[in-house]
Amino acid sequence: MPKAKTIAQFCLHRFLETHFDLEAVRITAADDGVILEDSAGGRALFQYQEGAVVMQVIRSPDGTPSGQSVSLSFAVNPDKTVRRSYLTLQQIAELPAALFSHYMTYPIPTDEEVRRLAQAGRVSGTDYMSILLWYLAGNYEQHYLGLGGVDSEGYYIDLIFHHRTLRAEHIQFYLEDVPQF
Repeated sequence: MPKAKTIAQFCLHRFLETHFDLEAVRITAADDGVILEDSAGGRALFQYQEGAVVMQVIRSPDGTPSGQSVSLSFAVNPDKTVRRSYLTLQQIAELPAALFSHYMTYPIPTDEEVRRLAQAGRVSGTDYMSILLWYLAGNYEQHYLGLGGVDSEGYYIDLIFHHRTLRAEHIQFYLEDVPQF
């Protein structure tokens, strides 16, 4: 990404570097923002308008943004930590509103953080959304996460690290509250 020349460009760049792996996307300058394209072909236009970053998913072949736009608060990640795991632009565009908001607010946990949360036995709705985003960010290829069932204690979730291997590790945990998507 070219060096920022205005405050708006600086804010846009800072937002993007805290929410996306800029090494893994192609960045193209646009008239009033930047277009990010990931390896899966997902494209989105990002602009900084009135103190917020606005994302528009590009679905047409000619590069025209769709009518949908999502306004994102610039201050959603105040600790300025860079994410350790990422979703593709297509995955982000298809997230339910509550999960999208969670993705833009909290970093995706590491395998060890997910293991620690699950081993506690009871997980809050907020922590479950973090675990779900961790799973969607590529961890579905080697691990399993799914609803185990419902019993007298509530909803329980099955998490299997290294699913279908000899190293499989099964952890079952209950949801303290069920997130609404």
